[in-house]
Amino acid sequence: MSTWITTLQKSIIVFVGTVDDGSPTFINAPVDTNGWDHATWFLGVNGIDTTLDMKIQEDSDSAFGSGTDITDKALTQLTADSDEKIYAMEIPNLSSGTRERYQQPVITVGNGAVGATFSVWCVLSGFIATAEAQAEAGFAEIV
Repeated sequence: MSTWITTLQKSIIVFVGTVDDGSPTFINAPVDTNGWDHATWFLGVNGIDTTLDMKIQEDSDSAFGSGTDITDKALTQLTADSDEKIYAMEIPNLSSGTRERYQQPVITVGNGAVGATFSVWCVLSGFIATAEAQAEAGFAEIV
């Protein structure tokens, strides 16, 4: 039997820094969504002097040997007009069986003078207290 704990959340900071190379940057920080029902990905843009694209991929393996893009979860061609803004992409229904266990962002920044300075983080919510998820999350007991 599963118990839903809707108020429990887990925040994961994935990346903070500057990128300027014009090629896809795999953050290589997969987020394990096991035991959670929703993932909300955030992109906080500090500055862009070129373009920035971000998409979310998923895979059943944390090594991301065959990651696939999550449909409709992408931000494209953000420019200097996007400075000092926060963007969010929600991925609901992780427990439905249609989503893979691991997710990670893929960022592509154009080759500018500085590039883009940004941060990426993920908030997992709707903890599903199955015995397996409870153990993997490090909970001894949920009452």
